[in-house]
Amino acid sequence: MPLHVVLEGTRGYLNYLKTNEHYHDNILVTLQYHDVLQMSKVISNILCSGKLIYFLGTHTFIRLIKLSLIKLGAKNE
Repeated sequence: MPLHVVLEGTRGYLNYLKTNEHYHDNILVTLQYHDVLQMSKVISNILCSGKLIYFLGTHTFIRLIKLSLIKLGAKNE
């Protein structure tokens, strides 16, 4: 079963509240669209569990993933 990370907040004309309506049953976590530290923790927890991860989302979401992975890489060096 897929788990979803749902973003909150408003960036430009995007309001993430509309997205939340579709994922009530399998939301992993809800966080602010700019919260790199929290996303890094989420990714780290998933990686430690040995689960496969796919990242699908808006450019804002993928940017958050990229910054979080960079932060994780820097922490592990």
